[in-house]
Amino acid sequence: MLTIASQIFSLALTAQLYLPTFSPRADWKTIETPHFIIHYDSKITEAADRLADRVEPVYQKITKNFQWEPSSKTHIVLSDFTDDANGLSTPIPYNTIYLYAAPPEDGSALDYYDDWLKTLITHEFTHTVHLDQVGGLNKIPRALLGRVWVPNGLQQQWAHEGLAMYEETYETTKGRGRSPAVKMFLRAVNKENKFIHIDRATYWNDQYPYGNSAYWYGIGFHQFLADQYGAQKIFDFSKANASSIVPSFFNFKTKEIYGKSFHRLWEEWREKEKSQWLKFQKETPSQFESRPYSRPLQENIQLLSAPAFNDKGDEVFLSVSDNGKNKILRARLNSKDNSPLEKIAEIATDSRLFYANDHLYYTKATPAPTTVALYAVYNDLWALDLKTKQEKQLTEGLRLRDPVIFKKNVYGVRIDGFKSSLIKFPLPESIKDKKAIDVLFKADGFDVISKPNISPDGKLLTFSMKVENKNRDLYLLNLETKKLTRLTNDGFEDHDPIFSANGNEIYFSSAKPMGPSKTLVPNLFALNLKTTQTTQLTDALTGIQLPAFSKTHSAFGYFKASGFEPQIAKISDLPKKLIKTESEKSVSASALEKTPKTLAHLKAKPYSVGSTLWPHYLLPFFFFTETNSAVGGVIGSHDPLNFHSWSAIGYQLFGPNRPGGAIEYSYRGFPLITLSLGSFAMITDYGNILAVPGENFYHRYYERDLGAVAGYSIPIYWNHRPTAFSLSQNLFFEKRSALLKWPTGVRSGKGTAAFTDGVTINNISFSPEEGKFWGISSKLSWSSGLRQSVEDFSPSGSTISFNLDYSPKALGSDFKILATTLSAKTYQKIAAAHALAFESNIGLQWEDPLYQRTYRLGGSLGASPISSVGRHSYSLRGLPASYFAGEGLVQGSAEYRYRLFNSLPGFGTAPLWFKNLQIALFSDGGQTYDWKSSPTLAQRFVEKFNWTRFTMTAGAELRSDISFAYAPPLTFRLGYGKAIYLVGQNVASEKVNETYFQIGASF
Repeated sequence: MLTIASQIFSLALTAQLYLPTFSPRADWKTIETPHFIIHYDSKITEAADRLADRVEPVYQKITKNFQWEPSSKTHIVLSDFTDDANGLSTPIPYNTIYLYAAPPEDGSALDYYDDWLKTLITHEFTHTVHLDQVGGLNKIPRALLGRVWVPNGLQQQWAHEGLAMYEETYETTKGRGRSPAVKMFLRAVNKENKFIHIDRATYWNDQYPYGNSAYWYGIGFHQFLADQYGAQKIFDFSKANASSIVPSFFNFKTKEIYGKSFHRLWEEWREKEKSQWLKFQKETPSQFESRPYSRPLQENIQLLSAPAFNDKGDEVFLSVSDNGKNKILRARLNSKDNSPLEKIAEIATDSRLFYANDHLYYTKATPAPTTVALYAVYNDLWALDLKTKQEKQLTEGLRLRDPVIFKKNVYGVRIDGFKSSLIKFPLPESIKDKKAIDVLFKADGFDVISKPNISPDGKLLTFSMKVENKNRDLYLLNLETKKLTRLTNDGFEDHDPIFSANGNEIYFSSAKPMGPSKTLVPNLFALNLKTTQTTQLTDALTGIQLPAFSKTHSAFGYFKASGFEPQIAKISDLPKKLIKTESEKSVSASALEKTPKTLAHLKAKPYSVGSTLWPHYLLPFFFFTETNSAVGGVIGSHDPLNFHSWSAIGYQLFGPNRPGGAIEYSYRGFPLITLSLGSFAMITDYGNILAVPGENFYHRYYERDLGAVAGYSIPIYWNHRPTAFSLSQNLFFEKRSALLKWPTGVRSGKGTAAFTDGVTINNISFSPEEGKFWGISSKLSWSSGLRQSVEDFSPSGSTISFNLDYSPKALGSDFKILATTLSAKTYQKIAAAHALAFESNIGLQWEDPLYQRTYRLGGSLGASPISSVGRHSYSLRGLPASYFAGEGLVQGSAEYRYRLFNSLPGFGTAPLWFKNLQIALFSDGGQTYDWKSSPTLAQRFVEKFNWTRFTMTAGAELRSDISFAYAPPLTFRLGYGKAIYLVGQNVASEKVNETYFQIGASF
């Protein structure tokens, strides 16, 4: 009934941006500045005030650099539903920036900042102005199409992120352009001759640093352009490209501004980086590089966090990435150097590990229960039993970082919005074991505490703390007297403090100057607590971080072009070089220098959608199937929190010409439930289904099809936690009526028909159903770990769903319909680049038979939002769409998928990238059948279910995820299918086949 309508709604939904989910339970407020509208949860009012105090100076600097000001205010949503530090900006449907309140983690590239909120808004607002900028002839399509016309959006991904990182660097005193982590990476790729070409500096690069390639190469390239050609040319190019109707990747504007193509400029930069590395290597002698005193635990794996030694110090545990899979491994120090590591568990965590009592403790992102926060994902404490290999969650919604276990107590850092504090609580046995939390020390404002470590006697706690607008230094807290001592104050970033086995020293990592160039390189150091002297322990030229120490050994990450390689060394073998440093006398916690505040204190008002729901764009589209094609356009919008979203579509189908349209609206302002409304109007082609007496041909028949749908969807929770089940229900209405009066002599109803092959059939139906359909559609789904991401070439997990569609006459329907459908899908990876996928569908319509039947089988349209064909149409690749129709359905598919390439280079500097290029070999099979319907002119015989009537096709698909410009990737498929058995008959030697090109996965 709603086959085409479902397709239209799905297509309209693709115009809406996939946004973060925000809790409607929060008390959302809004404050305005001259150029920004800031929406925030009242729980983080202080952060919103701080943000408001910083945005206008940032606005003035960025717009001056670009010589461009957006025509309307930019919306900013400041939220606190995750412990990750991040942000994003989008020009669609209007300029909007989403910021997360949590501060960066210690040791990350993001951690190199002065004022976190200023750095964050500078980066994201650079995106906003860059994408908003338009000039010349581009002003015409911007006026006609609105926000979908973004000329600078066609620049490469390294151009977007490199420019934003350039601004965050040179409009602040730090930023990632000065980060030792980024510089460390550029040294490593030059050392190993792994500097990538310009077409691989994308979000989808398949080698380390993966998605950060667009960022780290992007900032380095922009710094080179500014140094060699002047910073102004960067903004001149942005302005010229925004005014050019010809996309920038053809290098027309590049040569106009720089006199050279981007390809040549990139090669110049690579040559300069190489020469700088060779010079640094020559001028900076290194014992580590020339006479290694450590050994790799295993090559080709990347260390994700600091390791952990057991109590005896003869085993070390590592959290690593091994060919894209996260694992926890164990290395025995008395084993041979070339012995493999032992896999303990496949667990994804980038948390520091801590060993205690035959358990490993760590934190990882965990959905918070509804009693804590709605839609939030916070870091919680987990434990892995090394004997049973079982993992157990120990806290709920605690927002914990860097746990340390000492005598059945947990010490760690708690993140609450943008604030951090040192806490202590008894080690719980399970999430039901609630423990009182003791706050040992609170950091001020955006000061961030990280990586606590306790002394062997349990009396002292050391940690690093990033003081806003200053550096990250080491501190010592006396747990008995609460006396706080700053241990370092040398102007550099100090990380990962660890007590020595005797408690007399603190080991740590720090990026301190090396060589005549004073390059900041992370290495390991030791601070003597009695003499306050600092000794350098390693002098690697690329860098060393993530240390762990036992009585006799140190394990750490040695940085290579592929990431941190886990290595181990004897402490006695580490060379000791005394360096000059400074320390401060003990100060009380209350006497620490505070970051000055100049908060805006703007008047807040309750959140409202304002004018954000007005249409802001017109998105043209074109699509085609095996039998039809269409052109049309989509308009729509949503509010900044995405509580309200709507889209409207108009289109023209060809074959023959038929107009249509639809509108949909969704509301997410209630907790845990999404409401939706929609309506559609179209002309449906029911094919050759009318007969004229005495004539041996059929007439095509068209109906006006009007309808509406209202419903809800909800995840099913149990004990305040999400389950694997979800439920959706819809009330639908549809009215079908003949488009034109029937020709003279055409009859409807039932009668006798004589066919040209000599067959005469009595009691045959001549026309389809006209009338009203009122009904209820319900879907119950279960999903077991179903997962799909851009890093995976195939999904993993399983899902089962049960659909029930009921249209009773009691609701005013002219027909009584009851359709039940059971669907299942499962995906299984069998090797790194190999996977299997299976799908099955069983359906049956129980009540009044429909002329056109309920279930349709055939075609190649897959399961993507763009190419979905409705809830009762199923694919059978190798045959045309809807080749079979019936009251019952049995269908199944099996695929073998092999990934040819994880990532393919783009076309030079064109903003087009291919990811997960793969080939799939498939076989589809099934049949539709009737069990009580009468024959029709479209289906002359009532086909009962029969095991010998199955149809089977086989074929192959070449598919790839393709990303264009500043957008997430879509899956494109080019395939060929051939019928092997057609209604039980072997047709392998006949030409029964289809070639197709589609958007979306097969299933």
